[in-house]
Amino acid sequence: MSRSRIVTLAAAVGIGAVLAASWYRMSPRAQTGPAVRSEHWPELGLDPHEVVFENGFRIVLIEDHRVPRVAASLQYRFGALSERNGEHGSAHFLEHAMHQGTTTVGVKDRELDRKLLRTIYDTEQELLAERNAHRNDVRERNVFYDEGDWPITGKEQRLRQKLYELEDEQSKNRIFWEEYNWYRRSGGIMRHGDPVPANTGNELLRIEVDLPKERMEMFFRLEADRMVNAVLRGWEAQRFTVLEQFFVLQRNDTGRFLEALNGVTGLAHPIYLHTGGHQRDHAFWNRASMLRMYDQYIVPNNATLTLVGDMSLDEARALGTTYFGSLPGTLSPPADMDVEAEPPPGGSVRLDWLEPIEPTMLVRYRIPGVGHPDRPVFDVIARLLRGSDGLPAPSAQEECFSLGRCHPKVVGFTSGIAVALA
Repeated sequence: MSRSRIVTLAAAVGIGAVLAASWYRMSPRAQTGPAVRSEHWPELGLDPHEVVFENGFRIVLIEDHRVPRVAASLQYRFGALSERNGEHGSAHFLEHAMHQGTTTVGVKDRELDRKLLRTIYDTEQELLAERNAHRNDVRERNVFYDEGDWPITGKEQRLRQKLYELEDEQSKNRIFWEEYNWYRRSGGIMRHGDPVPANTGNELLRIEVDLPKERMEMFFRLEADRMVNAVLRGWEAQRFTVLEQFFVLQRNDTGRFLEALNGVTGLAHPIYLHTGGHQRDHAFWNRASMLRMYDQYIVPNNATLTLVGDMSLDEARALGTTYFGSLPGTLSPPADMDVEAEPPPGGSVRLDWLEPIEPTMLVRYRIPGVGHPDRPVFDVIARLLRGSDGLPAPSAQEECFSLGRCHPKVVGFTSGIAVALA
């Protein structure tokens, strides 16, 4: 394991996000500590600050002192594009797994927890060895297969049952959702009612909490702890949680249709794979693989903390120094998301869907991916033409119906795709 799981949190690293504009005013305080850059945007009434610490951690701050609260968004450049073949959906699963406590939070007896974790890890390694030893015996080469009836050896089944029982024993020693409950009892506002206040996309994992100003130190302490000391408890329970979310997509009338549409849109680029992954991959995730991703991507130099609210630059820098500054720097994360370009299309592709859904016609066009100089233009167009529900904004809809005909409207963009609804 490349990073210690029992790092004691103390000092820190400030963070900052890379802002697109060039910074024209350098704070003199940057000469003796973390680099601080500030800019003035009079048209928007904003004065963003960026703090960059030596270990690569960044803070972007926009001060707004009208309400004594601060909205925090901790973002990691990590997502579905970082996954290996056979592990699709694992980035989303890691988001859930790393919210099950740390070495300092979430258990009653830490020594008992360590013993159970060692037994669980050894049992899983035995399961993986059994699976690998009999890989040719259980392999199926059918084009289509029942994902719920994949072959398994008797020993694999017994080891899987042992893991369930060990996790049940572990749960007796747990304090469930301790971090989330601290946030909630402290007046926190989270993005949804789920006790995992985070979400994962193709290129970004973000943790978002809105707290009273006087509770922001708690956020820094807990998230710095999570960055280096997360313990992947409740593994099997969270596996079935994300699997249920996968089934919700599959049960949706348009879920399978959109998945199929993605499949015919591109040939090679992983952007067309759903972040929920494939059902069969859920059974093959393992702790060693998850810890590899955690060690590579959940690191200070791959994180940006954005703060908006009643906090000064000095306060943000001080908290960053206290809780992130001493975290160990690492090698730059792998460039797994910077994959090769999609091969140029040779012509149009048509998908005729036979399962019952509402009459729909979707037209997709290839557009530049994130990072291309033309991409921001498409992002602005999408925001102008669509409402909060993903459909054209009301003004566009009214024009459409008043004319008696509806021209296709661009209603959404993902990386490399423009979608028009007719």
